[in-house]
Amino acid sequence: MPDWITDNQTLLIWIAGASVLLFVGTLAAVPWILRSIPSDYFTHPRRPPSRFAHHHPAWRWTLRVLRAALAVVFLAAGLAMLVLPGQGILTLLVGFLLLEFPGKYRLEKWLMGRPRILRSANALRRKLSRDPMLPPPGS
Repeated sequence: MPDWITDNQTLLIWIAGASVLLFVGTLAAVPWILRSIPSDYFTHPRRPPSRFAHHHPAWRWTLRVLRAALAVVFLAAGLAMLVLPGQGILTLLVGFLLLEFPGKYRLEKWLMGRPRILRSANALRRKLSRDPMLPPPGS
């Protein structure tokens, strides 16, 4: 094992750098995401239309592809951070929430219906001078 480490020092430096960069990126992404969500987002029966819904389809598809690529990066980094230093679970969560899949809005509403999660999200939103998120109906 020590021989492998000495033979691959450059690779290990790159991995450590990427881990630090993604750790900082995750810590910056969570407040940004929570800040950008409207306070009544989880009260609707269906997902509200995106702010890009009225843009040209080519632009929307480009954004969807970039978002999916970013999600894959966060998911891969989150998996790596489960064994490397970093916020693995948080990074996985950010990557998972960037993906698009059927039932995602229902899952998001379920998560935000958990009192501890909603309380934590609203505490962060208070620090960001945003109105608190309203709980999903029935929670």
